[in-house]
Amino acid sequence: MAQHFDVIVIGGQLAGRIAAGLIARLGRRVLVVDQGESSPTYEDQGWLLPRHTLPDPNHEASAAIKNIHRSLNFADAKHSAHANSSVLQVAMQRKRFKLHVDATARTDELSRELPDTARHANALWQTLTDRDIEMDKYLASEPNLTPWGFIESWLVRRQWQLQEASSTAELNLEQLASLKPVIEHPSTFFSYLQSPDGLGRKRLEGLYLTQNQCPQSIESPFDTMLDQHLESLGIEFKRGKKIESLEVAKRRVSRLSLQDDKYDYSADYFIANTAIDLNTTLPEPHASKGYLKKPETVTMTGGVVTLNLVVRSEAVPEGLDRQLLLADDEQMLYVACSPAWRAKVPVNKRNDPNHTILSISSRIGDAELHNSENPEALRQKLIERISAVAPFIQEHIVAASFSPAVDHLSSSDKRDTRTLLIRPGYETKNNAPLGIVGRNMRTRFTNLVHVGRDVLPGLGVEGEYLTGQAAAMRLQKLAKKKWQNQLKGST
Repeated sequence: MAQHFDVIVIGGQLAGRIAAGLIARLGRRVLVVDQGESSPTYEDQGWLLPRHTLPDPNHEASAAIKNIHRSLNFADAKHSAHANSSVLQVAMQRKRFKLHVDATARTDELSRELPDTARHANALWQTLTDRDIEMDKYLASEPNLTPWGFIESWLVRRQWQLQEASSTAELNLEQLASLKPVIEHPSTFFSYLQSPDGLGRKRLEGLYLTQNQCPQSIESPFDTMLDQHLESLGIEFKRGKKIESLEVAKRRVSRLSLQDDKYDYSADYFIANTAIDLNTTLPEPHASKGYLKKPETVTMTGGVVTLNLVVRSEAVPEGLDRQLLLADDEQMLYVACSPAWRAKVPVNKRNDPNHTILSISSRIGDAELHNSENPEALRQKLIERISAVAPFIQEHIVAASFSPAVDHLSSSDKRDTRTLLIRPGYETKNNAPLGIVGRNMRTRFTNLVHVGRDVLPGLGVEGEYLTGQAAAMRLQKLAKKKWQNQLKGST
């Protein structure tokens, strides 16, 4: 038995779900097959643990994101409220301070803890703000960052060069060496490029340092709010189902099968949006060739992993804020605190006040990523680092687990950190234009577009929004005649 859709989104990452919403607003029937990418939690050792713990940028600070939310008729007031109440705490060697967005509060805090840098900090933040305003205007103008083919790429490349040349403001950190880790942390944790540079890096520095961040909330997660809105638009979801196979006919993907599902699902168009390797679901010879055109142009080379520790609340030091940047070492850690929830208990009883979850995020390199024996050693390394701000923490850990990127991981998968990359890192064969642009959305199949995080990796979450918007516009152009004829036939 088969069900037919106009568009099927394969995977639950953000870009594909944004594309799904924009397409559904056109009156098309859309299915999203979510293998756990958007799920805010996962179960392990009797606990309900957060999957995504790094904060989002403040959506109100991005004109591009606000415009897309407006197109979806989506309001995220709760998410914005979290931003207004959050302050990042920074722990350095023998120094600890709060990084306030408000200039007066920030100056007072730095004057107490870093008096030598306080008088230079305002000039630095003014430069960050000016650059960010410029970048926000540029992105809100909907520049063509995802050209479709060679000719289109050639036409926009000169525009990119001009934009890069006009954005020359650089930060002067000579007298602010102690703040260097703070300035670098947005590109370390929030870019999908392993070595971020250019306008992408500048945008992340401005977006995360001049605006309050939006911490993830286990009580009211953003992904859940977004999915509820998408369902109200008529989008259908298949959750917790592993993709078994894709069928291909004449350079077109025709249908997909899900494990333990009596239906097959066909569509006119497909969007590749999964965190796992889609090639393994293709028949030969397509599996060997891969679905991407020129896959070697962008390669995965590490990324950010998150270790969740369930600890007794008595072991959490007083004053440890909800967000902590641990910058006492060359390898920075991002630590988030959240309530501990028990799994498989009634909703009103799952909160356990005697325990707290510490989520430790770290960027790892290529060598660590491909070492299948690494997770255990990496876990111990992260625990030892967090002990610097929470002494005796090891004695109070009751559960430890790396956040998986998706569900359905086998025992062999769990030994490989590639399946644990909450935020993958990429390197481009040639320099990424603007420090933003990665891979083209085109694939080997005429009715399949790719919206992975490697399309606009330099912008992080904002890049996923823009990729989803570009995919929706591209499918609208590809399907224009077909969908117009369907509308004529139905009238």
